[in-house]
Amino acid sequence: SNGCSGTLPSELGMLSSVRRMFFFETQISGTIPTEIGNCVQLRELELNSNNIGGPLPSEIGQLTNMEQLIIYSNNLNQTLPTEIG
Repeated sequence: SNGCSGTLPSELGMLSSVRRMFFFETQISGTIPTEIGNCVQLRELELNSNNIGGPLPSEIGQLTNMEQLIIYSNNLNQTLPTEIG
């Protein structure tokens, strides 16, 4: 663990030009905010090995530049949104 904890804030959606987000092997919990769909330049999102739960938001399907989505070892709903290709 790197000492991070808490939840992913909806304000992440304000980072529309960020290309990479790495929050792996932390103590992050809660859900992935739907505002993640505003991060239109996002190419890599690593959220593995956390305590994130709930469904994967369909807004992730708006991230057409996404090349790598790593979400294993969480408590996410097993159903992938149809918006993810």
